[in-house]
Amino acid sequence: GVSASSLAAVAIAAVLACGALTWAFFMSRLKRIDSINDAAESFASGRFDVRVPPADDELQALAKHCTEEEDAAKKVERQVGKSAAAMLLESRIGERFDGIVTGASDKGTWVRLLHPPIEGRLVSGFGGMDVGHRLRVELIHTDVERGYIDFKSVG
Repeated sequence: GVSASSLAAVAIAAVLACGALTWAFFMSRLKRIDSINDAAESFASGRFDVRVPPADDELQALAKHCTEEEDAAKKVERQVGKSAAAMLLESRIGERFDGIVTGASDKGTWVRLLHPPIEGRLVSGFGGMDVGHRLRVELIHTDVERGYIDFKSVG
């Protein structure tokens, strides 16, 4: 399963990403000052104003960086949610649940359980099913590390 240290590492990475954004903004301000001594003097005298808006190219770079960091954070958030769901169901392999098909394509058929409201892949017995189809499924496999939950249709 996923260890507490793995989940803690994810949380720490998210905190560090936020700190990196603040550091990047602060460093962009320093680039406008000619020397470290000037920077220290400006900061000590109160003349260093972090509210001075960055140049357009700095704003574009910062916006791109923020978007990339947000996308990465969302990806981690989705993965943690999937792993948590797999961990919740890990001890329930062989149990049967009521569900509804939430996705059907060449990539696979997905089913969402009604209770608990968790989604997984239908790996067996999915022929001819469309989105919205209600069915009974059996939990056949979980992989907590990958966040995988596999079901088979049982009628």
